[in-house]
Amino acid sequence: MVIQSPRQNKRLVKNEMEAQFHFLQDVLLYFIFLLFTGCATIGRQTLYKNSSIGEITKIGFARIEGDTIVAKVHPQTDSIFKTTILGELSKYSTKSIYPINKELSVSQPDTAAIREACRANNLDCLLLSRIKFINITYTTLYILPVGKNYDTDVEMKLLDREANLLLDVRYKTLSNNLYLEPPTADKSIRNGTQGAIKRLIKELGWTQ
Repeated sequence: MVIQSPRQNKRLVKNEMEAQFHFLQDVLLYFIFLLFTGCATIGRQTLYKNSSIGEITKIGFARIEGDTIVAKVHPQTDSIFKTTILGELSKYSTKSIYPINKELSVSQPDTAAIREACRANNLDCLLLSRIKFINITYTTLYILPVGKNYDTDVEMKLLDREANLLLDVRYKTLSNNLYLEPPTADKSIRNGTQGAIKRLIKELGWTQ
């Protein structure tokens, strides 16, 4: 029979507690990983993809739906959106990009206006976009409020020259962008627009 000293007993208890702590730590990290990967999947979505998307070389993009409304929230919204779209699409040298100075609805696309815009500018397709602002209170450790700002929910629809829907994608900065501090409206608009257009480009299979 082996009799352990009090010091040995304390060491065994300490080792067991450390093992339990590391186990719980690993479990917590695993659940955090699942939480963020799940949120990212929810926040970055392809809502629809046409099975027969043809070759696209000339693409136009209309002004944001509800441009005058979002401008009241942040006056620079349309300018940031336009600059971001041009910046992302211009990376593809084989594509031609045309800003269309016309506001078109994403939820109820005007088929006649889309056909006319494509015909007048000789476009293969037209991109319609909508940006929604989400008022968020940012907190430290989910407890202490540290500031308020707007996250963005961006939806984009790509339609061909006959106004047939090719792609419908959506991106939410709240689910996809982990900010260390409340983002500026400029940053949130830029990140939301980038996330949506990159999702659309990925679905189109474009390469630089």
